[in-house]
Amino acid sequence: MKSTRGKKKGREKKRREREREDREERERERERERSEARSEALFRLKLGRPVLVITDVGKDIDDTLALLYLAYLHQRKRIVLVGVVTTGGRNRARARATCAILESVHIPSFLATESTTQLVDGRVPVVPGRSVSCLGENVVYVEVDGVNFNDIKAEEQESLDTLSLLFIEHLLAQYPGELTVMGLGPLTDLAACCENKRFHSVYLQGQAQEDPIEPLAPSPEAFNFKCDFKAAEKVFASLAPHCPFILLGKHAAYTVGLTSKDFELWDNLSDKRLNMKSTVLNAIAHLKNNSPDVYARVFGNGDPTSSYLSRPYDPMLCVLLEEDNGSRFFKPTRSTRHTLIGASAANHGVVSPSALHEQLVYGIQCALRGQSISYKFVRIPLLTIAAGLFVMTLRAALVASQVQR
Repeated sequence: MKSTRGKKKGREKKRREREREDREERERERERERSEARSEALFRLKLGRPVLVITDVGKDIDDTLALLYLAYLHQRKRIVLVGVVTTGGRNRARARATCAILESVHIPSFLATESTTQLVDGRVPVVPGRSVSCLGENVVYVEVDGVNFNDIKAEEQESLDTLSLLFIEHLLAQYPGELTVMGLGPLTDLAACCENKRFHSVYLQGQAQEDPIEPLAPSPEAFNFKCDFKAAEKVFASLAPHCPFILLGKHAAYTVGLTSKDFELWDNLSDKRLNMKSTVLNAIAHLKNNSPDVYARVFGNGDPTSSYLSRPYDPMLCVLLEEDNGSRFFKPTRSTRHTLIGASAANHGVVSPSALHEQLVYGIQCALRGQSISYKFVRIPLLTIAAGLFVMTLRAALVASQVQR
């Protein structure tokens, strides 16, 4: 009897030891994976700041221009475009459009699935976003300025609803504390995974409620926020205490206008593959037919083709990302932990609208040409070298003539 009991105790002890060894092995494996992730993250950080973009790219040209400017920064190695999440409804169609835009400027990308959410051979993963809000409810995008966002097709949406969450979690593991988020659309996907997550910074297009006492809060007047306002509130409440928010409001965008000549220049550089002028004219016509009051407020009673065709809300946020502190083009209205620009009509926060317009045109132009360096900064050194060579040649000629005499 005692020997049987002793054998049972021995078997139980061995079982516990095997379980402990298995746990230790699993923990060592996880630590190896974390170490590899950190090494890869450090390697990628040498190439630029890792940036995740959340966009509702579609009929509005604004997001297309923003993606082109981000491509310019990616080409210059100022940032690393580590992924794009599409939001705003009909997200798979928006993801396909994003892939086409990136491919047009020679940035390889692919439409991500559950098994391929990582960068593959340098290709940027583009992930269709959620149709379910952070509260577990179906997202019903409001009708704003005559654009109806309720036309959401169920394109295998059940499996897609978890994909963006897994993707953002993966990026946070790859770039702990270093991932920058660019919010150019509704924040449904970011809200689903923002609790207790440490991002490096969050850039958002929209206004925030300014109050020196109360916490930072989204303005219900901002288009991207009110499309899923509950998600915006959750993002602000969860992340603003832990990482800096940089917001660019509509009043800053009102100072800069993109003209018909700008779009013609870009279309010529892209061999009209993107048809940007046609896209923006169609959007203007849609706005005029469906929301004449909004059209009158934005463009007045005149012909928009004679002045400007677009206000670059999202592209200006990308310039702010490049400037980091914004001191060259922007003057923040509030800069403590967070940075607010263009939050009110009284102070739009743009230092020089003409210089900012020139930078936007130049950056998108470089992206379409596929240039990876800024010739603005190379031009002066080249001229200096040429002048120096000329002076040296002239001196040599003078010395030679004196020797002959």
